[in-house]
Amino acid sequence: MPFCRETVLAVDPDYGDNGTVVYSINPENPFYTINRNTGKIRTSGAVLDRESQNARSAQLMRTIIISATDRGTPPLRSSASATVYVNLLDLNDNDPAFLNLPFVAEVPEGLPIGSSVFRVQVQDPDEGDNGAVTMALQMGMPRLDFRLNTTTGVLFSTAVLDREQIGQYYLRIIAYDAGQFPRTSTSTLTITVLDINDETPTFFPSVYNVSLDENVPRDYVVVRLNCTDNDAGLNAELSYFITGQSAEGHRSECARGNQDGKFSVGFRTGVVRTVVSLDRETQASYRLMIEAIDNGPAGGRRTGTATVYVEVLDVNDNRPIFLQNSYETSVLENIPRGTSILQVYMLIFTI
Repeated sequence: MPFCRETVLAVDPDYGDNGTVVYSINPENPFYTINRNTGKIRTSGAVLDRESQNARSAQLMRTIIISATDRGTPPLRSSASATVYVNLLDLNDNDPAFLNLPFVAEVPEGLPIGSSVFRVQVQDPDEGDNGAVTMALQMGMPRLDFRLNTTTGVLFSTAVLDREQIGQYYLRIIAYDAGQFPRTSTSTLTITVLDINDETPTFFPSVYNVSLDENVPRDYVVVRLNCTDNDAGLNAELSYFITGQSAEGHRSECARGNQDGKFSVGFRTGVVRTVVSLDRETQASYRLMIEAIDNGPAGGRRTGTATVYVEVLDVNDNRPIFLQNSYETSVLENIPRGTSILQVYMLIFTI
């Protein structure tokens, strides 16, 4: 319904039609009409929006230019126009609007409690209490390890974030204004916890016991090591090495490391293989110290270790060997049967 807000008045001292004033809006204004005889200004029915972003519409809603003309012949127009300024009162007709949500924020793990991790930005173009916005955390999944400053929108951590425990959080945030009948908006913020190199490579098991025949071929798979690093990306990428150093506490006096290069380990696979043929009669057991090093940043790489005990089993690959090529003895012709006449010695390689 058109709404009457103002009446304008122009005076013409002439008599009759020469002094009868007719009113018009010039230039035309789509938001208002004027009674050409009485000068009463009414709204046209077009929606008045105090928060309109259209500059031309915003000006026309707030400014009405009135012209006055008499009915004489010829009609005379007033030498100056009248301007009516309209003060548009606010109505709580806008929901709070999030400026940077929904969003995925990346936060490194290990930050101390109370660290600022994100700032939620929201605006409400309404005026006064209608535009005064309060924010709140409505829910958090899988758990709420954050608190939100309700006025500034700054999000703080309330726990030390650990990517290996929770890699991503889903937060629902609500914003509401202070109008008589508050208007609300909700949106989501996803917190992705970035990895830092805080996990050590771990072998399972940490000790391997392997037995293999001495006649296994070169490149024979001795053992496949199982090592994991709970970090992510390069921090979890492992490289394997045989250190070549013997640890304390040998299982036997013949156990030793890989000084003679009998074994190798896959740089990326962690598979231990033979490099050359083995000979139990030369070396019956080995103890290999294996290191797994992650590919974290230089100076912060972490290392895990495992021990592989290799027992070389015997195969029948050696003939008996006499210690002498020939033997000579003297005997009496009448010695009884069964008399011992000579002791011979031979070398037999056994386990």
